[in-house]
Amino acid sequence: ILYMDTDVVLLTNLDGLWQLIDDTVAFQWGKMMCAGFVLLNVPRLNDIWTMARQAPLQEISNRDHHLGDQTILVAINETFPDAVGILPEGWDLTITYYWERKYSPYDK
Repeated sequence: ILYMDTDVVLLTNLDGLWQLIDDTVAFQWGKMMCAGFVLLNVPRLNDIWTMARQAPLQEISNRDHHLGDQTILVAINETFPDAVGILPEGWDLTITYYWERKYSPYDK
């Protein structure tokens, strides 16, 4: 399942994204760890909650000054990096970091 925040606008075909799906990980997102654009591996949703219970959520929340879906996914990414897949740069939709036009998933 592709989860997107309501303020995400796609200007490309998603066919290339579907080819990147990795069934061995619980979820995939960009290296900037933005919860606004995430591929969730539905059969592993229970694994996500299990990992979240084992992750240092309060510590990460205090460090990052927020608590929410982003904190849960960041905690899993940091605590269980092998359970998380990183999408290629063109699919990392953290616009505040990638404000310069230097990449696009559809350039190839």
